[in-house]
Amino acid sequence: MRNVEEQDRMDKPLLESLLRMHAQLRLPLEQALAELLHCDPQVSLVSVDRRRFSESIIHASKPSCRLLLKVPGANQDWMVDLGPCLVLPIAHGLLGGHASLPLKPDRPFTGLERRLMRCVVRPLARALDQQWQGILLGPLQLAEETPTSGWLEGEEEVFQVVLAVSLEQHQGFLTLCMPAMMIEAVAEAILSGNAPLPAPGEQGQDQQQEQQEQQEQEPAGLADEVRVSVHLPATQIAGQDLEGLQVGEIITTDIASDVPLEMQLDGRPLYQSEAGIVDGRLAVRITGLLDSGESMDQAVEHPLEELAD
Repeated sequence: MRNVEEQDRMDKPLLESLLRMHAQLRLPLEQALAELLHCDPQVSLVSVDRRRFSESIIHASKPSCRLLLKVPGANQDWMVDLGPCLVLPIAHGLLGGHASLPLKPDRPFTGLERRLMRCVVRPLARALDQQWQGILLGPLQLAEETPTSGWLEGEEEVFQVVLAVSLEQHQGFLTLCMPAMMIEAVAEAILSGNAPLPAPGEQGQDQQQEQQEQQEQEPAGLADEVRVSVHLPATQIAGQDLEGLQVGEIITTDIASDVPLEMQLDGRPLYQSEAGIVDGRLAVRITGLLDSGESMDQAVEHPLEELAD
């Protein structure tokens, strides 16, 4: 077996190449986050290193939000983890809230929040495709399944890419883990810039091009619609008054005008809001989270199948 010094010496040029490649992720990620969240994000490459999976940031991240990127022609996937301090601000920003809300990740993430993170991993995958073009056999694909603890054994080694992401008041890490054996298999191509030859039975060029075009056409945000509704306070009215209602009449309630309205996402109460007019159109502004009723925590019991793949 190779000793640690020999391994480090062999890895050094490879790590330097990977560092240069992934430093180019900053700009496309900043642009994607700014478009999705309407804020001024800051992204920087923190490190690229090799270590046991049990020592990686992803392995230690709690609560965790992990997604898999399938590598064409390979029998192992890449894993992406969004740090606990990023998931809630991103989820609330995608749902129309403000990314600077003081949100503390003191609970497991819901199914809805996890699915919303796919909106961030898609542009990351496209940015990775650009850097790995000519090395991988085709574009990365966002996997349908949620990764389990058995993705890699704790002692198996990975190349870890760590990006620091700042969203106004929130800072956290976005981490990419790639199995070391897979990276070693294409190390020569990474160092030389020459693409490996496809093995028999793997994707042809036309199929790769078709997948690339399909991926580029996918929007960065949600692919499907989610029903958002705002509910006025309930009130009671006598039956005889109800029969006599005419167009133009006003029904008053016992609720003060400054009490927030309840906003529901696919029938589940999540936010406080207030109604108004913007550019001559009716509009609703999110003012905070609901203090009572069904919360985002409870939404995990009813994952929204209508959200994007």
